[in-house]
Amino acid sequence: MISRSPPAPAPRYAEAGGNLKIILDRIRSACGGSASEEDAIRDNIRHTVEQIRNNEVVARCRAVVAGAYYDIRSGVVSWR
Repeated sequence: MISRSPPAPAPRYAEAGGNLKIILDRIRSACGGSASEEDAIRDNIRHTVEQIRNNEVVARCRAVVAGAYYDIRSGVVSWR
């Protein structure tokens, strides 16, 4: 039998560093004024899609970028 330690708790925002802090800062800037969790998710998707579409390489390749939300509880994907 293999004994495993419980996973370490996720760092709080104030403790986050490196790439995690960069990601959290971007999410926070995209969702700062959101009224609800659902609005924050929608705002983050919209902001991320906009950033990717504005990328020079993506624009030059004429790639199609679409946002989606996967609900892990229901298994449903909602295209945004």
